[in-house]
Amino acid sequence: MIRLAGRLNSSARLLTVRVLKLLPIGLALMFFGGACGNQTRSAPRIDVLILGDSLLYESRQIVRAGLSRSRVVVRAHPGFAPCDLLQTLDDDLARFRPRLVVLETAGGGLTPCMRGVGPLGSQRFTQRYAADVSQVIRKARSVGSRVLVVDPPPFGGLSAGANDILIRMDRGWRSDAEGRAGITFTSMPRDAVSDHGTYVPTLPCIAEERQFPECRAGRIAIRDAYFGVHFCPMPYADARAIERGCPTYSSGAVRFGRALVEAVVDLGVLHRTEAVH
Repeated sequence: MIRLAGRLNSSARLLTVRVLKLLPIGLALMFFGGACGNQTRSAPRIDVLILGDSLLYESRQIVRAGLSRSRVVVRAHPGFAPCDLLQTLDDDLARFRPRLVVLETAGGGLTPCMRGVGPLGSQRFTQRYAADVSQVIRKARSVGSRVLVVDPPPFGGLSAGANDILIRMDRGWRSDAEGRAGITFTSMPRDAVSDHGTYVPTLPCIAEERQFPECRAGRIAIRDAYFGVHFCPMPYADARAIERGCPTYSSGAVRFGRALVEAVVDLGVLHRTEAVH
């Protein structure tokens, strides 16, 4: 019995020594593992959440390709107004924790959440739009995301009358956000599909387009000349046609998408190694 007790005491002492030797390692793993875990939970899950209407929808593939090294989620649908985007924004912000939220909107007001607000240009429409844009910005900033708001491009054709309204609305959004940290406005995508902010249906072909059949006499269609809103040079019959996509090459979508990518990269939110020029 005495020998057995001695052996047990010896085994216990050996086990105690081994546990004591391993204890610092275990504590280190708990400490640093916990720290790493907390960093993972607080780190952004995606880099950019991009919200928009049919203009973003048309150019979404260009944007995704241009930001292919980054984690990007695009929420775009034809006809969407800011109130449509607000319906999923809380969930998206909680789920993705984006570094940057991009908002592109150009006066859409035909969806159910805008029903009864009045026509584009009316006081109720303008006030509702401004309130919803402000709410998108406020929600994004409340979770620490920077915000990039895209100036709407000018309209032409049958929609030319909306230009003065869109300009006033855009100025109102800028005025509301003036002086607030983390909010930036960009005219780069607008300028890429216009003549310094003025609607034009065509622009000079860029180098890669000069061999395309759509490039005629050195110029190429960048907008629908009939309705004067979308980038596809062939007018869309309805929202479903927009969802199906432009049946021909769309220089406007390419230019708008690339300029949006450039605006995002120039903001400096992404690491340069994550961005594609």
